[in-house]
Amino acid sequence: MAKSVAYIGGFLTTNIGNAFYDEGILYALKSNLPNYQIYYIADQPENYWLQTNKEKRNKFNYLDKINVDYIVIAGPLFTKRFPDMWLDTLKKLQSKGTKIVFLSAGFTLYDNEEIQLTKNLLETIQPHAISTRDRHTFNIVKNHTQNCHDGICFAFYISDYFKPYSFSNNPYVILTFDNMPEPHFNTIDNTATTKTNTFLFKNKKWEYTYSSFNVLDKILIRFHIYSGFTNESFGTHEIIRPTNSLVKRNIFNKEKTFASDVFTDYLNLISHSACIFSDRVHTCVAGLALGKPAMLFSNTPRAKLLDRVGAKEIKTKPVTLDSSLISEEKIRLSNFIKSTFLYK
Repeated sequence: MAKSVAYIGGFLTTNIGNAFYDEGILYALKSNLPNYQIYYIADQPENYWLQTNKEKRNKFNYLDKINVDYIVIAGPLFTKRFPDMWLDTLKKLQSKGTKIVFLSAGFTLYDNEEIQLTKNLLETIQPHAISTRDRHTFNIVKNHTQNCHDGICFAFYISDYFKPYSFSNNPYVILTFDNMPEPHFNTIDNTATTKTNTFLFKNKKWEYTYSSFNVLDKILIRFHIYSGFTNESFGTHEIIRPTNSLVKRNIFNKEKTFASDVFTDYLNLISHSACIFSDRVHTCVAGLALGKPAMLFSNTPRAKLLDRVGAKEIKTKPVTLDSSLISEEKIRLSNFIKSTFLYK
């Protein structure tokens, strides 16, 4: 009888970027375990739907009831809320013989409390295997399982599972800013001595400036009612603004906004763009995976996954990846998957 693997993912409408690594993990599992039954199952409702303890007593614990050989959980899962959401379920699954595997694993805040809670959890459940998406996470968790791999984010499999289709448009760049005001981009003299907030793009020197913003402004941005500056064009390139938000009202408040609940629409737009400028980590990951230059405007510690693949300068200028390095990392991930699920 074929062995079974339950991959826990979803919540794509809350964050379409989840699909980028969800599909990467499903692709890698199916490619390396062709004789296994791979199931795609939604994450705990506490991630979004279930927010209060009063409601929690009405929850049907679906994940406690599944009968599989392996359960796989992925992404920036090592949060302060993760033990409360998952510990009881993982114990119940282990009591039935299910092995626990964490893939593409990372933290969210990387602070001491989050790290200690995660260590306590790992000591309790002793997972079968862990593959991390950044080296910082690997160094923290490597001693808490006998099978730990210093891996990369599975969203870098985008180029394997998605093939772009034809799309007709004038040359354009992607601007996705869902958490901060859109920067003001201007070309400047190539001989200018300004060293900060400048980069080269299409053989021209560019300068960018930010509008100051506070917590209230960030909330207004998320609700699409922030009336800040927007660029009319990017030199000779048009601007397309993909966005993904729980808040649908006013979502098209900027020119050439694009929104969809089908993740491959975003990937196709990215694949035909000249460059990606964004405050979203996985928007940049998608661009890099598809061979496009990308620049990140964010100080989130989750960006450590970009350091892991050599994109350490992505916050200062548009960068591309060494495709041979990514190919080598995927080979190592394939070997890890096979050793984890076939031989151990």
